[in-house]
Amino acid sequence: MSILTTKQGDELRRAVLDYLVAANLPESAAAFSRESHLDTDATATSTATAPPGPTLLEKKWTSVVRLQRKIMDLESQVAALTAEVASSTHGSGSGRGSNGTNGRGGGHNGAVVPRAPALREMLSHRAPVVCVATHPVYPVALSGSDDASAKVWDIESGEFERSLRGHTKPVNGVAVDPHGGLAATCSSDLSIKLWDVAADYANVKTLHGHDHSVSSVCFLPGAPIPGAEPTAVGPSARAPATHLVSASRDKSIKVWDLSNGYCTKTLTGHADWVRAVAAADDGRLVVSGSSDQTARIWNAQTGECVTELRGHDHVVEAVAFVPIAAYPAIRELLVAQAAAAAAGNGNGAPLPPAAMPTHAGAYVLTGSRDKEIRLWDTATGLSLFVFRGHDNWIRGICVPQVPDARHFISVSDDKSIKVWDLSSGRCVKTLNDAHGHFVTSIAWAPATASLVTGSVDMSVKVWESK
Repeated sequence: MSILTTKQGDELRRAVLDYLVAANLPESAAAFSRESHLDTDATATSTATAPPGPTLLEKKWTSVVRLQRKIMDLESQVAALTAEVASSTHGSGSGRGSNGTNGRGGGHNGAVVPRAPALREMLSHRAPVVCVATHPVYPVALSGSDDASAKVWDIESGEFERSLRGHTKPVNGVAVDPHGGLAATCSSDLSIKLWDVAADYANVKTLHGHDHSVSSVCFLPGAPIPGAEPTAVGPSARAPATHLVSASRDKSIKVWDLSNGYCTKTLTGHADWVRAVAAADDGRLVVSGSSDQTARIWNAQTGECVTELRGHDHVVEAVAFVPIAAYPAIRELLVAQAAAAAAGNGNGAPLPPAAMPTHAGAYVLTGSRDKEIRLWDTATGLSLFVFRGHDNWIRGICVPQVPDARHFISVSDDKSIKVWDLSSGRCVKTLNDAHGHFVTSIAWAPATASLVTGSVDMSVKVWESK
């Protein structure tokens, strides 16, 4: 007895007949038509008038295969999580590890450490991938390339979704509004484009004003939603962004009003190409990195340069604010440094603050072509710590937004991904040869708790975190 309804059975038989006719199998189609009591002529007519492309049966078949792959992936993830939960139950009776964290070996701390090999490798670009970004809610990544396109990917399945076309020169930067409604791309064609995520990434505005290549963009997070924690981040805590910040080879940084596309402020002070820009979680501060070997902290509301960060010996390629959740780890690092200095093993290390900051934007990380990553106090401009370990230019820094954050991740032209412990200053994991060429960019995907990287090898990779 068939489990299909009469209507479903009829649709299935017609789909099979359509496929046989489209595949030019007339004898099989005729035999099937006789036994199924279907009209072959009517099917042939409908097939002939249908637009070219796969038949309904072929579409259904490929959908089944795709769903089977997703189910297998989910089963693997469930098995891994089950094993992790099972292993965590064998800890001490207090449920806490020897390091004072919970019995899961650090809880969310370990959840940002990527494991090899890559979970997905996504190919479609025809030139180096130079930037990546992720959606705050959906399992979606965006990549920008020297091929003048930006592409949207489903990072759960690894499937290409669509291309964002309109730029005429390399796409140097890509960003997604922390609320998830808009995406932005910037290009060497001197323009910035805004894309409406909900409207299938329709291009809703194009911003002009820079006099040279636009190298980086970021959204200023919107105002806190009433009732949300003041330090909370994400779509549930903050309103959609109202302003965008861009950095350019024309040595300037511009602030744009998203409602009308007008430039409201131009920030000047860098003596050379401004390579990178990022915003603090509350949208009040912006950090920029430049070819003049400095980074600067800006007040986004007034346009004033608050602090100049000097210490790198080469171009500053990457910048990232440290989230508030990671401040306790930084305090551990500073306390350890001060203790070592007091014991005569340090080198004039700065003293930790009497009270831990509670506001966003207190600390920032910068990566440079001098192969170093520096941690800075944004209020004083002091370099608090130098992370060394990469063998080539630092190209990207990512500090995942997770509770009890302790780690950040960097990528480099040495083809590696490195995970650093903010509380000790040590590199705790290295993925060598993560890509076949320079690794240019990295982003944390909160929807899947995974990492996304881009490379000169023209690929985008997704890394499972543990």
